[in-house]
Amino acid sequence: MRYQSASITADKQKHGANYWARTDGNDYMMTGSPTYDHVSIQEMGRNQIRKALEKSKIRKRADDYVFEVQNKKGNEVIVKAPTSCRPTSRR
Repeated sequence: MRYQSASITADKQKHGANYWARTDGNDYMMTGSPTYDHVSIQEMGRNQIRKALEKSKIRKRADDYVFEVQNKKGNEVIVKAPTSCRPTSRR
């Protein structure tokens, strides 16, 4: 899975985060983020998906995938969130 972001804070500083990671639950390096340095992504099981979607009130389409994404600084988990995405078609 590839992730890229870019943002400008209120004090006009530019930030962004980039990573390539597999959905195997292992830690992968993240670059560009002042807050995090690693990411871990794991595909959620059907029961976990249902609970996470109910809690966060996310609508899920049939072709969506749901993952638990953990952003880390060192070994400490800073953010843990269910995330959904769908494949893009390349033409």
